[in-house]
Order: sequence, then C-alpha cells, then structure tokens
Amino acid sequence: MVSLIIKFILLAIFNISFYSITKASCTLSMWITYGFIHFAFLMFFLEPLFVRNSKNSEHVAIESATLVTIIYFFVTLSVGIFFLLNPLFVIYQYSIEAFVTGIYLIILIVTLVINSKIAANEKEILSDKQFLNNIFVKAEFIKTKVADKKTLITLQEQAKYSPIKSSESVKNYENEIIKTLDDLTLCIETLQEEEIVTKINSCKNLLDQRNLMLKKNL
Repeated sequence: MVSLIIKFILLAIFNISFYSITKASCTLSMWITYGFIHFAFLMFFLEPLFVRNSKNSEHVAIESATLVTIIYFFVTLSVGIFFLLNPLFVIYQYSIEAFVTGIYLIILIVTLVINSKIAANEKEILSDKQFLNNIFVKAEFIKTKVADKKTLITLQEQAKYSPIKSSESVKNYENEIIKTLDDLTLCIETLQEEEIVTKINSCKNLLDQRNLMLKKNL
C-alpha cells in the first residue's frame, strides 16, 4: 500500500512538472516523451503482477523482474526529462527511448518465462513431496493402532530415502500405495495383525517397484 502511494506521488510530481516546464504548449516530440514515461509508469505500477504467481518463492527470476522494471522506470524517466529540458537533442530521442524500451521488454519477457518454468517446477516438486509425506503420516497413525511397529518403521524409512521426483509412469504404484494405506486406516480396528502386516508389505513392494522404475528412467 505504501509503495502504491509513493508511485502515485511520483506520477503526480511528474505531471505537475511536465506541464510547468512545457507551459501547456507541447510539441510532438514532447508528447512522445510523455508517452514513453507514462508507459514506464504503467509498468512500474504493474510490477507486482509480474511476480504474484511465485511470491512465496525465492529465486533470481523474481528479483530480476522487479529490479529490471525499477531500473527501466528510472532510466526512462531520466532520459525523458533530459529531452524535455534539452529539445536540441530531439534527433536522438526516438532511437534512445525505443532502444531502452525494447531492451526492457525483451529482458522482462525472458525473465517471466524463466520465472514461470521455475514456479511450475516448484509446484511439481511440492506435489511429489506430498506423496512421500502422506506415506509417513498414514504409517505414523497406523503405528498407534498396532503392536508390531517394525514393518511400518521400515516403510517410513523406505519412503524417507525414496526419490522425490515422480513421473506418470509410476502414478499407478503411488495411487495403489495411498489407497492401501487409506483402507488400512479405515479398517484398522477390524483387521488381524497378520493382515495388516501383509498390506504394509504390499505397500513396501509397490514402493520398491516405483523407486526402481524411477531410477531406470534417470
């Protein structure tokens, strides 16, 4: 909120200064400069939208999008004010302002593409971690209901050292493991100890197959 107020104050100061300098009699070059500066203001205002999808992440792409936009804004503002105060150099105005804007847009687009890919990869990793966390949590609950905890501890250790990154080729194994553990959780009171151990061993075998397939795909 504070940053937004500061941006509005800067915009107001610029417009007051612009009309004070030009005294309401603007040439075409002045209006072009005015347009470039307001485009820079627009990007400055929209900067938070560029990083909203990954605002909880910490990586270079997000910092770059913010930094590049701020640098572009102040460079464009400085260049624009220079040409407003020095109309004799107007011959260089269009090429310089267009060049600065073009470079900014290229860098911004590349940064946003990288940022999007990093965010998608982080989301995928989080989803993969959730599968292994589910095994650990469900096994922890079942441990409170059975006397023999060794098999469950082994399953938890196995999940702990399993590859995090998953793939479509092993989704069936993962779904079957979670389904078996869910069934155990719901029916734990009615099952015999041997049946529970059998189901846990089944989960261990499925997890072994899942891990083996992932390692083969590396």
